[in-house]
Amino acid sequence: MRAYDIYRPALTDLGLSSAIYRVVSAVMDWMETRKTQDVLSDLSDETLSDIGLTRSDIQKLR
Repeated sequence: MRAYDIYRPALTDLGLSSAIYRVVSAVMDWMETRKTQDVLSDLSDETLSDIGLTRSDIQKLR
């Protein structure tokens, strides 16, 4: 579960249209993916290997 999932109901409570909700949701998903990629990029190759990832796997995250 992503940290912002708790805020999603609040967005719809504000009366935002479904189109705006989808755009906001997509932006938040993109931001979470970038944050995850940044954190994983800071890990050593050995640590990535321990969790079953390679450097090329980081860029494949979506």
